[in-house]
Amino acid sequence: MNFKNLSIWPVVGILFVMAGLSVFADARVANEALIPIHWGMDGSPDGFANKSIALWVIPKISLLVLGLFLLIPLIEPRKENLMRSIKVYNTIFIGVFLIMALAHGLIVLHALGRSVNVSTVMFMAMGSLFLVIGNFMGKIRSNFLMGFRTPWTLSSEQSWNKTHRLAGWMFVALGLFMILGPVMKWGNAVTVYGMVAGVVLTTVIPVAYSFYVWKKEKKSAV
Repeated sequence: MNFKNLSIWPVVGILFVMAGLSVFADARVANEALIPIHWGMDGSPDGFANKSIALWVIPKISLLVLGLFLLIPLIEPRKENLMRSIKVYNTIFIGVFLIMALAHGLIVLHALGRSVNVSTVMFMAMGSLFLVIGNFMGKIRSNFLMGFRTPWTLSSEQSWNKTHRLAGWMFVALGLFMILGPVMKWGNAVTVYGMVAGVVLTTVIPVAYSFYVWKKEKKSAV
């Protein structure tokens, strides 16, 4: 896979914006200030750090994530299939960095004394990402590094395709739940526990289904 197929420049732009926000806030926040970097289930900050950590931790992590996304195409054995899934890969690529940039922006806002409901914003942002990924899930072609890579999906094209179509619908449902939670004011606890349960189901059910499809295909081939 040629790197020109990857959406590197939008991500580099996001990284520059994140760094710019950090530099802007760093000049305006006192050295002794403690900045919220983690929030509890009730939306209240319960973790703090000084500005040298708080304003730079997510940009630094983002650089590591960028390296990972650039490494995957180099070590993927089924590069041609990853190439066929390039739109999905780039969507996830950009989506992950937008979420990280949003989280960084919320930390910067709090550092500058602007109070924002972090839970509401992040639930809706993560829900939107799940929604987008779910819509693209069925278009992922068989590969070793992206999607539901079970022994059965990797050995059966039918199992791969059917499993990812099912997972796509489940991702969409989970995304809608996470978006509706804050809108319907279900409360952070309900949304968090529902999200955790949804993630577990979205992981376990497609894996079990991949085996079922593979087994059924084997029986019909006899």
